Amino acid sequence: MGCSHRGTGPLFYVNDLSGTNVRLNLAPWDAFYVVFHPLSSPPQDATLEATNAERLDGISRSGTTFNVHVSGPATAPETFVEVRSGAQIYRGEASSIGVQPLTLSGDWQFRPKPDLVSVPYAKVSDASGVAGIRMGWATSGFDDTDWPQMWLNEQQNTIRQWQIIGPFPNTDNDGFAKAYPPEQEFDPRKKYDGLDGQVGWEEYNGNEPYLLSDGGWGAFTKTTEGGNFSNTGYIVTFHAGLPTDNKSWIVSYAHTYLYSPYDQHAEFLVAADNWAGIWLNGKQVFAQLRTPFWYELNDNWADHVPVDIHKGWNEALVKVGKGRGTPSGFYAFSLRVMDDSGNTLSQVVASAFPREGRESVAANDEERFYRIEVPPGCVAIVPPALRRSYRMVLNGQEVRFNGDTPVAIKASLHGDKNMLVIIARKDDPLVSPVQFVTGETAFSLKPWTQTGLANFSGTAIYTKTFGIPANYRGMPIMLDLGRVSSVADVFVNGEHAGTLVWRPYQLDISKLIKPGENEVRILVTNTEANQRAVGTRHHILPAIDICGMEGPVRLIPYLDKTLTLQLTQSNTEEQTIPRK
Repeated sequence: MGCSHRGTGPLFYVNDLSGTNVRLNLAPWDAFYVVFHPLSSPPQDATLEATNAERLDGISRSGTTFNVHVSGPATAPETFVEVRSGAQIYRGEASSIGVQPLTLSGDWQFRPKPDLVSVPYAKVSDASGVAGIRMGWATSGFDDTDWPQMWLNEQQNTIRQWQIIGPFPNTDNDGFAKAYPPEQEFDPRKKYDGLDGQVGWEEYNGNEPYLLSDGGWGAFTKTTEGGNFSNTGYIVTFHAGLPTDNKSWIVSYAHTYLYSPYDQHAEFLVAADNWAGIWLNGKQVFAQLRTPFWYELNDNWADHVPVDIHKGWNEALVKVGKGRGTPSGFYAFSLRVMDDSGNTLSQVVASAFPREGRESVAANDEERFYRIEVPPGCVAIVPPALRRSYRMVLNGQEVRFNGDTPVAIKASLHGDKNMLVIIARKDDPLVSPVQFVTGETAFSLKPWTQTGLANFSGTAIYTKTFGIPANYRGMPIMLDLGRVSSVADVFVNGEHAGTLVWRPYQLDISKLIKPGENEVRILVTNTEANQRAVGTRHHILPAIDICGMEGPVRLIPYLDKTLTLQLTQSNTEEQTIPRK
């Protein structure tokens, strides 16, 4: 039988006693629709011996020769095919003069497609403004490698001062309805019967790092976790002070005091894995029993609990239960006090122990330096909203601004790395991502994760002009984008060339190019992983191995022709015809 592929014509096949063997050139995710039809000529018995062609699309016999259609990069001096028919060897070749690919090197014009992009992380350090300036903290070249990263998010304003106790038994979640002693009294001096013996209250400060065993060497080696700038600092992790690691079916409690300067309505925004109950001034205001298959400790998964806070000190108790495991990976909770619009009530202050009189924040002249890399493809800054005055410095130069009106910065950008420094009062923290207005800038190909777009998920546009070398004329031309994640929409001279969603990121642009200058525009869309790599999931970011278009982007000339294969050797005749 003969065979053909719908869309490309005859395939390379061989008829033998076992049937018909078909050679398929399968790229990733390709599928073939193959049609077999009765032979109208003698069986095709030639088998492939050797070739350096990328694709063989068909074979036919014409008298004492074979015709084979070949295609592939024209980078080798010649392209050849050898087949065997019985004892005879046939060979054909075509000169391709070794034309080399053209790399579209140098800068591209680049911009993210959205009008605004947000940067949710900054490198931070605290000092007096004068001292920080003197140490060079506001300059673009300062080495901030050792500075901690801070998540710029409202969720950083959770309550972090607690007393915690546990664990208590929670067999099949019976602890949800069972009232353990912390629900009747708070006495930091007392101990109670817990899961594995006596348990007492332990002080917990979410702004301070704590020590953990790193596993293999037990008590001999320790690592630190948590702390003010940690990705997990905004959650209360019970294992920081209680023996809850590797334990299932347990209950623990957390207790604190909240000071308010006046009576006010508020909301508790609480996230807990697995389930939680909350008491305010001795009255239960929330209870939710759940055993989720998936859960994340962030505002999107949190419960809104309306409460009325009294003037002065208010007593808050949180009860958290754990079943077989924790989908989020943390036996923990977070609690933030906010208004109906989601803004943190900054005048509500937490303390593990109440103090006499009005709680006040001690005067502090320290300032916080936030170092933020300007994302590529951004031409203006949107000044962040802070309660008090602050400064902005770009590449060592003061940025003057008025309210939240975007400030143009394109003229002040230089090179691939530009540094914005925000200098603000430490007690007026930046808790929202810094926003930038997008526009075309020069950009050399690199992973987005190595730039200020590390947490950007979406589409960005790459544009470049190029000319076609004279020795490419008459040849098909493939555009190879190199390393890409994850979808690339390609336009050549304003015409849509195709959409690429898997490797190899290549397509034929022969019909779209013209003599002289050409333009390629590539819209690249990455995955949602970058945007999700914040908070307790910030560890995802280093695992993203390809991000955006990393290249190299090349034009590859192709050979596409039918070779005529001549007899070169016959074992029966014991003669050899010299190869070309």
